[in-house]
Amino acid sequence: MDTQQDIVIRAFDVEHDFDAAWNLMRSTWYRGVEPKIAAALSGDEICFYLVRATFAVSAWRNEELLGFTFARHGLPSATQQANWDRARALVNQQYGEVLAAIPDEEGYQCEIDAYRQMLAQAQLKEDDSVLLLVVNPAARGLGLGKKLFTGALDYLRAAGAQSAHLVTDTDCDWSFYDHLGLTRLAERHNDSPTALQSDGYFLYGYNFEDESL
Repeated sequence: MDTQQDIVIRAFDVEHDFDAAWNLMRSTWYRGVEPKIAAALSGDEICFYLVRATFAVSAWRNEELLGFTFARHGLPSATQQANWDRARALVNQQYGEVLAAIPDEEGYQCEIDAYRQMLAQAQLKEDDSVLLLVVNPAARGLGLGKKLFTGALDYLRAAGAQSAHLVTDTDCDWSFYDHLGLTRLAERHNDSPTALQSDGYFLYGYNFEDESL
């Protein structure tokens, strides 16, 4: 029987982890999308958040990537930024032309715009956030999502954050955050979703002073 004892969680390493994370994102979040577009968007979306991350970990069971998460407090160090930029260069080298051909309104730019609108509504900045949480379907039932998420919160708390936030959408298991006791701070409905977009977006918040997971 699989348990969390079989899983190793360690710092995200671009050289060893990025391709596996790219494949996991492509096969889960972009499942059903034309393969070349799925590859381009999944790689670019990972990089969008990775280049902002000051905390990044991956979870492995033997040679299988089971999940990863990124968080942000302040700005990445010079070393982190150099590593993250290497990943972005790799995606652009392979799929730059594909990305350039996808209009912003057809891709995940809609989610980014909704996120920034909700931040403004909640009077929050982009700092002190859980940027991305991706869990392999093979890890369902192991409690890994909560473990990765609380690990990111622990990092933000230790770094001095008083609260944390994240954005999710209707295509994800947003009830996971309700179950953990986070507060929904804002939401946006997408009136014209495309095949690459969700119907709606949610901003969740967590106050370290008032709550404890």
